[in-house]
Amino acid sequence: MKIDVDPVTGAPTVGPDANPDAGQAVHKPYTYPPDTLVNNEIGWKTEWFDHRLLVNGSAYIMDWKNVQTLIYNPPVYGNTTFGVAGPDYRIKGAELQIVARVTEGLTLQGSISHNNASETNSPCIKSSNPGNPTPIGSCITQVWSPTLSQNVALQNPLGTVGATPAFSPTTEYNLRARYDWQMNDYKMFFMVGAQHIGDMQNEPSSFQSGAGVTVPSTTWLRYDQPAYTTYDATFTSAKDQWYVQAFGTNLGNSDASLFTSSAQFIKSEVPAAAAGARSEDRI
Repeated sequence: MKIDVDPVTGAPTVGPDANPDAGQAVHKPYTYPPDTLVNNEIGWKTEWFDHRLLVNGSAYIMDWKNVQTLIYNPPVYGNTTFGVAGPDYRIKGAELQIVARVTEGLTLQGSISHNNASETNSPCIKSSNPGNPTPIGSCITQVWSPTLSQNVALQNPLGTVGATPAFSPTTEYNLRARYDWQMNDYKMFFMVGAQHIGDMQNEPSSFQSGAGVTVPSTTWLRYDQPAYTTYDATFTSAKDQWYVQAFGTNLGNSDASLFTSSAQFIKSEVPAAAAGARSEDRI
């Protein structure tokens, strides 16, 4: 692979789909167009039982077009990131919110969303050099392998029709209970909560799986990020301008990965924050 800088424009160029001696194939763009989103949605907001129960919800179909996509894969496109107009997605989903004042002091609330997203087209990065096997204007489908001294198949970085986008869990929900009371001049409340994030993947579902790969040779390996649930609790006491609060986060001490990647040619994970607690007071 050969990396060069166009002497006229200064635009970085790389040769991702042919013998390095054949020249560059892609002129990285300075800019890329905006994406667009059309949301067709129907929703409702209701209150029941003398305003003690609130039920809100919506159902929607979203068409998200030209999703701005950043490309970073040094073995293929050089050691810089560039942006392009990416694929289109259709998202079908619904969400529900419920808040209930069960007693004078106890409030329960929760919300849930369910989404199905899929890619509806398959754009690509196109060749721009007549010396490459891929004709000018055609999708680059090969990359030169120094090890094999020949061209090998190249994965389309912009996905395929029907692919599920990255970081797109089907289901997410949260639950929360709060109890308020007063003791003399002190107003207090205690609250507990749970947040659930469904199973998702760090790359589109059409990308190569990273399962079993010990030494990544690409920044695009796809890893599964299993569903996880975290719990928290808060106690607060206030009087006049005084305010004291104690809270704890991730009380279940979940070590689920929030971000898994092969961007540094190793499998790296960013775990959920360890269980912790803190107290504070302020005027």
